[in-house]
Amino acid sequence: MATPLQQKRHDQVQSLLSELPHVRTLAPYERYEIPFTLPPPLNTRFSMLLTLPPDFPNVRPSLKFLQSVQHPVVADDGRQVMGKPQLGALWNINQNLGRIVRDLVDEFQRNPPLPLDLAPMDANGNGSNTNGNGAGAGTGNQRMPYANGDGYGQGMGRQVARGHANENNPYPSQPPPQQQQPVSAMTADLAKDLAVLNQMSDQELQELVDDESAFTEFFETLPKVVAIRHSQDAQMDQIENLARTTLALEETLQGKQASLRAALTQMDAAKEETHEKLVQQRQQLLNFSPQNLIQALTREVEDADKDSRDVIQSMYNPSHGDERLTFDEFVAQYREARKLYHVRRAKLELIQRQVR
Repeated sequence: MATPLQQKRHDQVQSLLSELPHVRTLAPYERYEIPFTLPPPLNTRFSMLLTLPPDFPNVRPSLKFLQSVQHPVVADDGRQVMGKPQLGALWNINQNLGRIVRDLVDEFQRNPPLPLDLAPMDANGNGSNTNGNGAGAGTGNQRMPYANGDGYGQGMGRQVARGHANENNPYPSQPPPQQQQPVSAMTADLAKDLAVLNQMSDQELQELVDDESAFTEFFETLPKVVAIRHSQDAQMDQIENLARTTLALEETLQGKQASLRAALTQMDAAKEETHEKLVQQRQQLLNFSPQNLIQALTREVEDADKDSRDVIQSMYNPSHGDERLTFDEFVAQYREARKLYHVRRAKLELIQRQVR
């Protein structure tokens, strides 16, 4: 059964193989070769060596190029990848190794590294400084600028021409034509700008360094700066026109705001009136609900029945001080009382049937 550390080590390796399917296993759970190829027109192939120490992932891994390169995230030795904090001080056991290396490969493909020599490392991470004739060809500590007057392709061609192609050397003695293209549009534009400086004499360059006004004047005449200034002027004109249009609409906007406030006031009054009517409606519905109607009619039926009995009582036993009713008076009053009773009784029974 694997220990928690071994399981973590296994998970990290699986993340690496998942993110980068072309990884080549040199020693399981110890060393892995990570090849990648630059996009056209360069099509240059690079390889990195990923080394996992025995205490990995408690200890951070090591990632090195198998050939010396120059790149902002690569150390001065031209091999050790240092620019990713997650592989350095920020490394911890919960980092995703596969995603970190994938991000680095994407970075190198977007901003290609510059090969410095023809001394590739072997699978153990050791450098080799021999070419096909046994003569030293490596210049691993030499640093080259990303852009110069010759352009990226020619600078790389001079580096490649120092050695002969063999099984340990991924670069041929003569670079293919597509490698003579600029690394990117940005590098090509920078080379054009620097070409202007290459055409100037040492005295003119010194004057630019010493005279700030002369430098400012020279800077403002650069094509890119002129283009930026024109773009700024155009944007300022657009902003000014937009501001004028906005100010012209201010009076209309104020009128619309006043109309909106008036409409909101009317809406609030209508809402209040609607609320009052809803309260009245609920009260009326409550008053005329079937249950309330049945209770009220039941009381009225009982009152009508009581009135008819009172008429009979007054016929036979009149109250003190009252005269006895004649027969005709009794019949008239009794008939009226019983008629009212039966009408109310019929209405009550009708409502009760409807409710059921």
